[in-house]
Amino acid sequence: MRDRVRIERRVTSSDGGGGQTGTWQALTTERCWIERLESFRFDVEREKAGSVDSMPLVRIHVYRNSLTDQITSGMRAVDLKTSKTMNINFIQALEGERGRRYVISASEGAAS
Repeated sequence: MRDRVRIERRVTSSDGGGGQTGTWQALTTERCWIERLESFRFDVEREKAGSVDSMPLVRIHVYRNSLTDQITSGMRAVDLKTSKTMNINFIQALEGERGRRYVISASEGAAS
């Protein structure tokens, strides 16, 4: 696992005017392996304002620990090497010979 990723969760607070404001707060920074997937066109492109916008799919492999146990869909991941932001779609626990780990499915190009 040569890559590093920061997992962030959305935190909302009152803006003082009756509304809400949201910021991203770091949950954890982990060693990982980011696997970029080559997929079918309908899996990596979406319609955006009348045009097609690319959203490459990735799998992020991380070891299980007390912090990675808290990862849920709706969070985001930031590749610390490229600074690319990824929306976390879902997370799957895998058991293997070298211990337990998670495989996180995400889409690159998440909004800031």
